[in-house]
Amino acid sequence: MKTIKNEYYTLNLDEKNGILLLSGRLRLASLDDYQPIIDNLKRLSILVNETITLNISQLAFLNSLGIVVLSRFVIDCRKRKDKDLVITYTDDIPWQKKSVNNLQRLLPSLKLQETHHG
Repeated sequence: MKTIKNEYYTLNLDEKNGILLLSGRLRLASLDDYQPIIDNLKRLSILVNETITLNISQLAFLNSLGIVVLSRFVIDCRKRKDKDLVITYTDDIPWQKKSVNNLQRLLPSLKLQETHHG
């Protein structure tokens, strides 16, 4: 398990099970600031053989640049037809449902897994 934690967000990477969990608030100002997340998403897509799970259910906020980062990752997954992508989200955080539906438009085979907190 690899963890990146700062005052804004936490990233937990479980390479063995192919899961990347993002929590907190992502309001980073540039792609350079998002680079650790981008690098770990790429790492996951290289290491995992079958299913990649991106869990954003504990991510309270994601700015437009963060949406771009996730969109690019989804498009990259679309090019790699050998892997399945699952995004776990919650309906309890309003922006997530709309965002994952938009990501599913980029990758129709994207599997959405809803979870509830509280």
